This record gives sequence, C-alpha cells and structure tokens, in this order.
Amino acid sequence: MIGSTCILPFPFSYNYDRLFIAGASGSGKTYLTKKILRCLDKKHYKYAVLTMGKEYSPAHTFDVGYDPVKAVEQFCMYGVEHAPITLVFEDLPTLFFTPKPPKIFQMLLVRGRHLGVGFIFITHSTTRIPTIILSNTNKYVFFKILDTRQLAVFSIPELEKHLLPLKQYQFYYYDRDTGQNGIFKA
Repeated sequence: MIGSTCILPFPFSYNYDRLFIAGASGSGKTYLTKKILRCLDKKHYKYAVLTMGKEYSPAHTFDVGYDPVKAVEQFCMYGVEHAPITLVFEDLPTLFFTPKPPKIFQMLLVRGRHLGVGFIFITHSTTRIPTIILSNTNKYVFFKILDTRQLAVFSIPELEKHLLPLKQYQFYYYDRDTGQNGIFKA
C-alpha cells in the first residue's frame, strides 16, 4: 500500500511494479488510475502520463501528438532521466499500433525495475497489446470487459469467471508474483 494517508485496495510499488488496467469505457479505469496518482502525489513520488486526452493534471501530462512512436520514445527517455518514476500509458491501442514497440520502450520495460521505473498501462481493449507488455506485467486490474474472448492472451486462472459478475467501478485484481487476487471497488 502507498503511504498511510492514502489507501489502495492492493499493494503498488511505484518505481517497480508493472500494472495493467483493462476494462470497457466508463468502467472505472481512469477513476482508479487517478486515485493511484493522487496517492503518488501525497507521497511526493514522481509520475508522468502519456495520453491523447486531458483527464490528468497538465503538470504531469505528455501529449501523444501526431507521432505516437516518437512520443513513446521521448516519454521513455523522460522516464530514464527522472527515475525513480511511474510512467502511465493511457489508451494502449493508440500508442502501440504495431506488434513491436520502440527499442527504448522494450529496454525500459525489461530493465526499468533496476532504474526505478514503474509502469501503468491502461486500455479499453485487450487486443493488439504487444506481447512484451503482457509478459512483463506483474499486476493486473480488470474492470467489466464487454468481449470476454479478448481474455485468451492472459494466463490468469478462471479469469472470465471472476469478471462476469462485476458491476460498474468493481474490478478483479490479480498479482502474478504472489497469486493474491480479489474483487474490489475503485
């Protein structure tokens, strides 16, 4: 858990963990992400968000612009230069429209823990997510997903069974390192 004044329903190490958040539009992904970022702010931890939207604090936001590949590269360099930090990638299908992300992203995802760089990945669709992201993620949050056929890429026991009864703003959490799991409200 981050800090004593900000409680999350699951442990999150801002400069180590790789958190994958997925769910349908309006399910609570951005709400939970903002809650996590408020906790980071309270502890004076650094974070930055790469997004096309305006949902997050401008002081921490990087705009994707017209060249997502270049934006991802520059964002990763920023993360290296400002570690320890959490890098938030909002709307993965927009940022990674090819199966092979930029080299610096791949290096940072695999070796970033040693540099003090954590990640949060947010998506409304679990299709077209690069394999390197899925294989290096250690924590998963799933809100209501409309098409459960998209879940085949995850090796999480009985995932579909846990997601079917979810209501709005409820999510299923799974920690691949410890096996800890449960259903929580954002």
